[in-house]
Amino acid sequence: KAFSALVNVAECERMKEFVLNVRPGESLINLLLNEGKDGKRFWMLLWQMHIEVKDHPYIFAVHGILDLPMPTKIGSHEASMAMMECDGQALLQFMDSLGSRVEILRKQICEQPVSNLAAATASLSKKIFSWMKTSSDEYEGDHLVPKLG
Repeated sequence: KAFSALVNVAECERMKEFVLNVRPGESLINLLLNEGKDGKRFWMLLWQMHIEVKDHPYIFAVHGILDLPMPTKIGSHEASMAMMECDGQALLQFMDSLGSRVEILRKQICEQPVSNLAAATASLSKKIFSWMKTSSDEYEGDHLVPKLG
């Protein structure tokens, strides 16, 4: 949870407000760094909309997984914990930079209506991937080449 808060805290607040303030027809889109049960992390674009069915409010949600290779240092819970022990300052600097970049992308998402979730997911994947290639020494061209040892 602490790791998620480094990147997702603002998005979680936006989701909480959206859920608590039911307004039929209103929608929300979020860009989230998630972690699967296996501990591996992935990016997800989540679109939610308030709908009403037979006078009952519901939230309809659709998500898209961004097809991105994750830098080793944030690719899994274990890797992040090992990085914290080895060079915690470098990880925190990387996460701070990542958080800033993701906030810029989130603002862009909010400013432009999303009519095609698949296209938005592909576009965000390219933008995040481009940033990761310049912010991590684990990429050679478009290929993730994790450093071992």
